[in-house]
Amino acid sequence: MKRIGIIGYGVVGRAFENVFKGKAKIFIYDRFVPQYSDLNAVISSCPAVFAAVPTPMNEDGSIDLSCIKEVVSKISGAGIPVKKLPIVVLRSTIIPGTTRDLQKKHPSLKLVFNPEFLSERNSLADMERTDRIIIGGKLKDCKKIEDIYRLAFPQARYIITDTTTAEMIKYAANVTLAGQVMIANELFQICRKLHLDWSFIRNAVILDPLIGGNNKVPGPDGDMGFGGKCVTPDTNLLTNKGVKRADMVKTGDFVLTHDGTFKKVLDVFQREIEEKIISIKPQGFEPTLLTLEHPVWAIQANRKYKKVKNRLKLSNYKGIASKDKLRWIPAGKIRKGDYLVWPVIKGKSQKSIFTDGQAFFLGIYLAEGSIDKDIKNRVYIACDKRDADTNRQIIENIQKTWGIKTKVENINSVNGGVIRFSDKNAKKFIDKHCSKYALNKKLSAELFSSCINNANIRRNLLKGLFLGDGSISSRVYNYTTISLQLYLQIRYLLCAEKIAFTCNTKKAYGNHKEAYTIRIRTSQEIGKFGKIMAGTRKYLAAPFVKKTRTPDSFADDLCFIPVKQVSELAYCGTVYNFEIESNETYLANSFIVHNCLPKDLNALTHLAKSLGYEPQLLKQIWKSNLLVRKNRDWEVIKGATSFKKSVRRKK
Repeated sequence: MKRIGIIGYGVVGRAFENVFKGKAKIFIYDRFVPQYSDLNAVISSCPAVFAAVPTPMNEDGSIDLSCIKEVVSKISGAGIPVKKLPIVVLRSTIIPGTTRDLQKKHPSLKLVFNPEFLSERNSLADMERTDRIIIGGKLKDCKKIEDIYRLAFPQARYIITDTTTAEMIKYAANVTLAGQVMIANELFQICRKLHLDWSFIRNAVILDPLIGGNNKVPGPDGDMGFGGKCVTPDTNLLTNKGVKRADMVKTGDFVLTHDGTFKKVLDVFQREIEEKIISIKPQGFEPTLLTLEHPVWAIQANRKYKKVKNRLKLSNYKGIASKDKLRWIPAGKIRKGDYLVWPVIKGKSQKSIFTDGQAFFLGIYLAEGSIDKDIKNRVYIACDKRDADTNRQIIENIQKTWGIKTKVENINSVNGGVIRFSDKNAKKFIDKHCSKYALNKKLSAELFSSCINNANIRRNLLKGLFLGDGSISSRVYNYTTISLQLYLQIRYLLCAEKIAFTCNTKKAYGNHKEAYTIRIRTSQEIGKFGKIMAGTRKYLAAPFVKKTRTPDSFADDLCFIPVKQVSELAYCGTVYNFEIESNETYLANSFIVHNCLPKDLNALTHLAKSLGYEPQLLKQIWKSNLLVRKNRDWEVIKGATSFKKSVRRKK
């Protein structure tokens, strides 16, 4: 049985393994998959290895070849005798001339280029239906690769050529398909003006075998033109009425964008993928999953960690944090020590439907309150009998807000107490704006909106919340909840106050799965939050605040967050696109992202221009795409595309 090596266990690598399973002995290497981490074992065991690693787009539209270069360099420098080195088959999409240049740099290797023609949505089925195989390289090497392919595709048509021609065949096919898509979009628009059914016309047209079927409008992502994918379903987006998962966001919602304003979601798209994605974990926050080419608004700090003693903490970014240094950077190029940004929410400074006293009461209830299941309209506020000052503030607030006198009562606990009262209006108010039980507690849409748009309401709610359930340990403010929604909402309210914090998720006590903690820990941030907590027992005065060297986290109405960890993992499932009013950005979990970039057309255009030729038709296809594409994945901010200006489609 023949032995085959696979380098890169993503969409292409998995599809390749699927068709050769049982026909050859397969060895796999992927540095991000622990069980496939031995490269030397793969290249020393196989006469041929097939490399399929990412080749994302750079900011200027050119192709990033760093991954493919790294693979070739590792094989060349593996210390294996030249006669025992395998044929290295490059399957990644690379610009014409790349394999030739790599061969010159590594003359001991036998390099072959063999393009894949798979769609992300149906990669396994596309691989099984392979009807032509392009192989570029020296004839002797190409014939050996053909022999391997014939194990799975004995009836396929084989085309053997040089590496540069094979590379160009791949780009020519992709760009031709893009052209077909744009022609179909034009015809679709004309049919719509004539009130004709494009689907009926399309089905008649594609009966001509010379035309083919690549003219479905809208495309597989539900949009016009061509473009890319987005975020995973469990990504949290901030709307003007609270936090929603990506799979729950609907047309008409308003989401937070890069400039701190809420913009309308004009459309929502989804599609299935199977590929590697990137996990980016900012310091003190949960990780966010993105596709490798997904643009992230960030600053590349270019920190060195290997063999260099880095005395600076990740959070020490003095001199780095500046809006002018922000760029759209592909997620796959984000590194530890780079900086992500979180926009300060810009409210409308409008009058609230809530009073300051109601906001304080709701903060207390969210922290320590509950509703009796059996006694009608009974409200409980848990308290510490020893904390007379806090209890007095709560009792005074209840009397002022609801006109009810109450007191601290003993319960079966050494220090535990309870403040209880019965009131129909209070119970109805709580049900409407907080939810009854700890796991489901959250701010209602009206309450969250008021907190965003009115600083006094926001501060009184935070004051009640931290007074009721906050704690001070090692001169640091802590707040813990088992409600994910409440935890996410409070983070955004703190950011609106320009108070930086860190977060932690751990196993909760009892039957609950997780507990979420927010910590306010540096001297600057404690000083800001201390102004909110002034007049309470949980106020840290300046002389008692632990001093740190960390500078202010905020600049230009942005919070700068250092990246702590970056990793890759395999993903198979649904991803989401959003068309956002005015700009195509939104806050995903804890930082700003943009949509993905259509790389092949731009890469070929960039190559042509570098050769001194202006590709007019390619540029026109791109401009036509701009006219019809709703989810304009590449627009608005400097660095998102190589084209500085684009044509907006007419509404």
